[in-house]
Amino acid sequence: MKKVLFYSDTPTYGGHEQMFLNFITSQDFNDCEFFLLHSMHNHKLSEKVAVHSRSFKKVFTFRHMSKSFNGIRNFFSFKAKQEIVEVIEETKPDVIVLIQGMIELSSLPVILNRGCKVVSYIPQVLPLSQTGAKLGALRDFLNKYYYSSLDKVITISPDNASVCRERWGVADDKLAIVNNGIDVEHQTVKHEEHSKFRFLCLGRFDLHCKRQDLLITTFISRFKGCSNTELHIVGTGDEQSTELLKSLAAEADNVFISPWVEDSLSLIDNFDALVINSAFEGVPLVALEAMSKGVPVISTDLPYCTMFQDLEEFHIVSRENMLEDALQHLASHGKRKSPLLKQRIIDDFSLKSNSLKFVQEILG
Repeated sequence: MKKVLFYSDTPTYGGHEQMFLNFITSQDFNDCEFFLLHSMHNHKLSEKVAVHSRSFKKVFTFRHMSKSFNGIRNFFSFKAKQEIVEVIEETKPDVIVLIQGMIELSSLPVILNRGCKVVSYIPQVLPLSQTGAKLGALRDFLNKYYYSSLDKVITISPDNASVCRERWGVADDKLAIVNNGIDVEHQTVKHEEHSKFRFLCLGRFDLHCKRQDLLITTFISRFKGCSNTELHIVGTGDEQSTELLKSLAAEADNVFISPWVEDSLSLIDNFDALVINSAFEGVPLVALEAMSKGVPVISTDLPYCTMFQDLEEFHIVSRENMLEDALQHLASHGKRKSPLLKQRIIDDFSLKSNSLKFVQEILG
């Protein structure tokens, strides 16, 4: 019986947390015992885990969470180290899996490395120096140490694997690619008829990364006053970002800001196109959800999304001035679902097959 300890110190619930939960709760893994150690500040993760409590042997929470310069702080954080050591000594895991965005967010187990295998699941491959982060170059230099200390890196696309190899020096024998998984077998349809062409942007309100403000201003510059075309921004975020987006939306009658909904698949099914305007992002899981419904996608040239650019209804915009053209193109061609998008999900992104591969890569 293999013991696996999953670790997440981020206070924010995102695609990384959702995907790992989807994998290990999608079926029974009778040859494994799963444990979870996560930040007590990640309330949404706590709620999700409570629903799937039978999938875990035991769940631990701790006070430590990601902060600014986390990769540097972790070298000197005695209390945080002690909390993790206590959990490791109790569970005696064969493998620790870091559920993370930036490699430095989950660097504590790498530093400690208590003699068990340490695996990274989807580290953000974009250097911090390119995101505008403070002391980005210094932190990138330090992060190379974390990458070199890992036993395996599991990422989600050939492009991301290539970046891990070329930029961070991860050896080929330590790299594995596991596609994200979508449950296409148990999807329900809650389609509502509407006459307007409706764009959807779904996710955390983040003006630096996801740039919903730029999307709104671009949409308004072309579609203000067009009553048959709408933009819906759905998500949640801090008060400052939310209020700014609401003030921008107030400039037009066809832009709407709405709170996050749990049933994102049913929501997507009632829109005509999904828009991802992120400057950088690790796991735009919402793109796969849209594809599983045959909904066309507009996306910036994120490393993950570029692998779909061969599909006619997956539109990659590599420059900001291309976004308006892509919006106009889809709106002018009217409503249409793409069976090719859905077929790609069925062929390559099955939740059942990829969850099995995920666990095999962890243990292998």
